[in-house]
Amino acid sequence: MQFVPHQIPIIEVVEEGKKLSQFLLFAKDEKTLIQAIKTITDSGAKIISGFFKKEKEEIRWTAFLEITDLKTTLEELATQLKNIEGIKEVKYTQPKRILTENFHFPKYVLDARIVLLRIKDIAAAWRFLPGGLAARLYWIGVNCGKESYRVFSRFGLSKEELLKMRENLYRAAGWGIMEFINFDLEKGTGKVKLLHSYEVDALRDYLPGQKRCHFIRGHLAGFLTGLTGMEISVREEQCVGEGAEFCEFVVAPRRPEV
Repeated sequence: MQFVPHQIPIIEVVEEGKKLSQFLLFAKDEKTLIQAIKTITDSGAKIISGFFKKEKEEIRWTAFLEITDLKTTLEELATQLKNIEGIKEVKYTQPKRILTENFHFPKYVLDARIVLLRIKDIAAAWRFLPGGLAARLYWIGVNCGKESYRVFSRFGLSKEELLKMRENLYRAAGWGIMEFINFDLEKGTGKVKLLHSYEVDALRDYLPGQKRCHFIRGHLAGFLTGLTGMEISVREEQCVGEGAEFCEFVVAPRRPEV
């Protein structure tokens, strides 16, 4: 499957001489929202990016608009939108060439608060971890993976469905494109293929020519421990950081300590 890059709309920039504004609308239904969007485009504004979310009986729609060729004022556009039956509230920002998202905080995925960090920010933080970087990242990942299983296990999905959802979530969250290969849920064994690991990029300068996916393999181990009911260990067999074509992990129950 071919995936499309996703630009998260939290900041937009236009060239000199152009202006942006962010609008937030509260609409009662989809029909109302479509009418509002038509009003916006008819005004000469261009939709650059945005997102929407339906909550109970209300739709919240947010968009960055390029307003360079706006045929009216922002105030008048807001008034036109408010006059549409079913539009409950309209908010907007004053024109700027560089505009950050103004209306939403905190950020959530389901009911869990999240933050966004650049890969370079993660790399900068990890450089100051004490010695034993690989082991520390692995065990931090294990604890996070167990928590991930706890959160998603409440949805009442089968083990197979949870495994597929976790595979998709790694990609959706930007960690990489993951595939579980011949995974046996009863035995807790199998392999995992990973493309475009964020850890490969994050630790490129810090661990040159070495395996780098320590947090990810720990996270896998923690999640699979919850899923299978066995203490799972994950070993990175090959890594793009060493020059491999893709990262690959071997999954197996952890051997008892003697």
